[in-house]
Amino acid sequence: MAAIEIEIRELTLDIGRILSKAEAEKRDLSRKETHEIRQIEDKIEDLRDELASSRRHFADLIESDPGSRSMLRPPADDRQAAPPSRRARYDSEMVRALDGYFRRGKFESRTLQMDLDTAGGYAVLPESITTEILHDLDNSVFVRGLARMFRVAKSASLGIPIMDADVSDPEFTSEVAEADLDSAMSFEKRALYPRRLVKAIKVSRDLIERSSANIAEFIINRLTQKISVVEESKFLTGSGSNEPLGIFTVSDFGVSTSRDISTGNTNTAITADGLINALYNLKGQYIRSGSCRWIFHRDAIKMIRKLKDGSGTYLWQAGLGDNRPSTILGIPYTISEYCPNTFTSGLRVGCVGDLSFYGIAEADQISVQALLEKYALENCNAYVAQTHVDGGPLIEEAFSMVTLA
Repeated sequence: MAAIEIEIRELTLDIGRILSKAEAEKRDLSRKETHEIRQIEDKIEDLRDELASSRRHFADLIESDPGSRSMLRPPADDRQAAPPSRRARYDSEMVRALDGYFRRGKFESRTLQMDLDTAGGYAVLPESITTEILHDLDNSVFVRGLARMFRVAKSASLGIPIMDADVSDPEFTSEVAEADLDSAMSFEKRALYPRRLVKAIKVSRDLIERSSANIAEFIINRLTQKISVVEESKFLTGSGSNEPLGIFTVSDFGVSTSRDISTGNTNTAITADGLINALYNLKGQYIRSGSCRWIFHRDAIKMIRKLKDGSGTYLWQAGLGDNRPSTILGIPYTISEYCPNTFTSGLRVGCVGDLSFYGIAEADQISVQALLEKYALENCNAYVAQTHVDGGPLIEEAFSMVTLA
């Protein structure tokens, strides 16, 4: 049995060497390395099954014949074999639980533990029931998929030149007349500063090992999803101070009050005329863009679904076929839980715009780091998820804000 334990330890160290090499070279694992690790993990699992079977057999023999204890005692060499280290006992389980191997981070912490039901103990099932962990449905995210993405590699910020005033129109003139020298064209710069967005959680190793579900994988997915929804909320309503500037936030650096359209609406409700006025406040090229969307809270959509034009036709139209979205005045819409839904005089309650003119600057994609040793004395692992991101409207005329009168 000691020989099996030693082989397991050696295989675990092989995994550690592969991970250390990738970390030293500051890169993610290659496909070949990932495949190699999974093969090693499968072998470790088989060896553990063999070891468990041998131990059960050994215990059964002793129970049936106590006199055989001395005959079945492992030889001296086996008894003196050094047990696997703490790292060797746990690395393999954690490697198998992770989909990727990620680095970086400092974090807030909250411990999940097996012996406290509300902190994760419910996932340790007393019988084989399910491997799925049920949770509330996640809020949808869509801005990132339509926005203009910028990668900030080696600098602290991203400067985006934007034409503030165009050259004036040329004029027909005579053959030898002097050309008009234009000085109207001017530029401004929008600066985006990717800020650190981070969250972490501490988890009992007992919970990870004994749960019927893959707790580590579930936690990683939840952390990345949480970062995604916080990003989304800030892309829509962020203040712009150490966080993205939202589309719905009134700002001279984003969408100012000059883009508010309240004509036709009441001070408590959106009307058909108000929607028409907001849509045609946009130039045709923005309306025709594949990234043009209405953005509303579900409370606003409930109100809009009841609106009709002068001939009694609903403004909302169901999509035709699998690939045709439902529309309002011919423009697809998106429902967001992060859109304002306070229907009070003067407030923004929706918008229509070309989201390709919302800019997102990121220094790195969402990453998750597993801390396997930092909390070893507490019998815990920690997972840290983070990214560096900023965002804001680039050209305000690409957006028209549905505002109450």
